[in-house]
Amino acid sequence: MNYSYEILKIEPLHKFLSVRYFADGKENYFKNFNPEDFSTEAIVEVIQNFFPNVKAHWDYQTTAQETADLETGAIAELTYTEPTPVLKNNISIESAKRLERDRLLQQTDWMMFSDTATPSQAWLDYRQALRDVPSQAGFPDNITWPSKPE
Repeated sequence: MNYSYEILKIEPLHKFLSVRYFADGKENYFKNFNPEDFSTEAIVEVIQNFFPNVKAHWDYQTTAQETADLETGAIAELTYTEPTPVLKNNISIESAKRLERDRLLQQTDWMMFSDTATPSQAWLDYRQALRDVPSQAGFPDNITWPSKPE
């Protein structure tokens, strides 16, 4: 069987690559990537390295059930509890707290893109407060985390 891919969108400025994998008799498989390197070799490598996952998905589809108990459009309440960081022996508490700070910053990174509206001063202050967390007097044991703006 011949397998192919099509690059649907490639935007180095936004670290974005969208790919469609396809083959005769198989449903299209779409995947978005966030590569660091946009050289031809690196992009082809990213696409090729992910293909075993696509193939496994297509193989799974031959034995998967065709219907689900839930229907499209089903709505239910979602409960979420912030995960407790699990520290491994080789990660210090300081590193874990920096990773948490980085995660919170990443949740707002999209606001900083040039194609979005300018973020409010409250969001800019929140991001600065996150960057300042490691300089707090009690870091890493006693941290006052900034509150997200409304």
